[in-house]
Amino acid sequence: MSSGRAAVVEAARRTSSAGCLAPGFTSFCLTLASLPTWAVQGGASRATAGLVTTVMLVTTVVTQALVPAMIIRLGSGPALALGLLLLWCALTAVRRCRGICRCC
Repeated sequence: MSSGRAAVVEAARRTSSAGCLAPGFTSFCLTLASLPTWAVQGGASRATAGLVTTVMLVTTVVTQALVPAMIIRLGSGPALALGLLLLWCALTAVRRCRGICRCC
């Protein structure tokens, strides 16, 4: 492959990676910003709303620290599938909680 073509391919790869990462980071920021409001509307105190935000941030940092090891151990495809499965489990839990408790 010529060096010019390789540079174009590399630029396209970087652009597509940034395009895939941007929605993930922006949706995380939206979720983090709305957590305290969601908790208070569900009947939580302001202190509990702060605790919800703290738990979300700590969980995020711990997960980010574990992802490289998980990718090395499982490979990127299975690691992504496991992440999607865990997200689906969380969504299912929230949907089942709706109507049972005041928090959802």
